[in-house]
Amino acid sequence: MSKGENFIHLKFEHEEAVISRRDLLTSEIDLINLIKSLEKFMALRSLELKLKAKFFREAKKMETEIKRLEKSLPDIEVPRMLKHNVQKKKELLESSFDLKTSKNNDLESQLMEIQRKLRQLSG
Repeated sequence: MSKGENFIHLKFEHEEAVISRRDLLTSEIDLINLIKSLEKFMALRSLELKLKAKFFREAKKMETEIKRLEKSLPDIEVPRMLKHNVQKKKELLESSFDLKTSKNNDLESQLMEIQRKLRQLSG
């Protein structure tokens, strides 16, 4: 620092200084807790990625094992009656899915109607 610099002096009242010091210490505590949480998150994220990689490796192994087993099994003929039952079940599942989507659409229309009424009431 050079000799010609002017210094600015601030005077705090005792109560202000205590409050400022308390706020500073509280901020430090919050930062330390944030760092601890971040470190814990990073460790858990690393573990998650390792477990996901292991899961995908095991799933790939299982897929190849299933394909190998399917190749070793003899081919069988499925009777026409069973094929027909499977087709009926698929149709039933698709129709039940259509009902669910129509229920969702109905709920959406009700929700929009209620929102329209609220807008009318609010002006």
